[in-house]
Amino acid sequence: MSSSPILQSENNGIVTLEFNRPEKMNALNVAMYVELKEALERAAKQNAIAAVLLQGSGGNFSSGNDLADFASQDTEKFGKAVLSFLDTLAQFPKPIVAKVQGYAVGIGTTMLLHCDFAYATKDAQFGLPFVKLGLVPEAASSYLLPLLAGHRKASELLLLAQGFGSDEAKEMGILNAVGNEQAMDSAVEQTLALLRSLPREAVLESKRLLKLPFQKQIQDQIKHEAQAFMLGLRSAATQQAIAAFFEKSKTNA
Repeated sequence: MSSSPILQSENNGIVTLEFNRPEKMNALNVAMYVELKEALERAAKQNAIAAVLLQGSGGNFSSGNDLADFASQDTEKFGKAVLSFLDTLAQFPKPIVAKVQGYAVGIGTTMLLHCDFAYATKDAQFGLPFVKLGLVPEAASSYLLPLLAGHRKASELLLLAQGFGSDEAKEMGILNAVGNEQAMDSAVEQTLALLRSLPREAVLESKRLLKLPFQKQIQDQIKHEAQAFMLGLRSAATQQAIAAFFEKSKTNA
């Protein structure tokens, strides 16, 4: 297996980006954010690319940010890498399809809000545990989630940090469909085949128009959340929560 943390391939107009740290449940670090951003920028410029597929290796989508990388990196460096990726993701002009298995936690959930299509297996698990770490939502999830699920449901997920499963994610509009692995693969392939076959400019312009009423608010909210997130990273509550996480990891090792 390749040692690259992001596996990249292109086939028949589809760019596949695969999170490839299965031993860390595909937790995202600075290097991965930089690579993802650059890959999306390249795909946006290539006329032959119809869509991007996001997926994870080893049975999980992504367990969120790599807290060890958080602790070892300069806070500003990590923050800039995440913010740059989120800006690129939010403004990406072509359809993005997500294939979700296992855990999709933190940014593993919030990046789905920027995908145009998302499919998951029945046993996939989602979560937005920001407040448990003394942090705040990111990726404009504090704006997008109430739009999808309503204020009260968004409050359950973001203020109480309650995890949820695939059926609930579909009910809220985060997912298009839920099924077994074979059904998920089939749905993804059908969607990608349609995106390849439809008039390219019409698809791109339709996506632009779909996002137009919300684009400024999304980008503004990403910045507002990032400012609050960075302040939270320096708080005593967050430092204690991260220390407790590492202590628990040692105990369970």
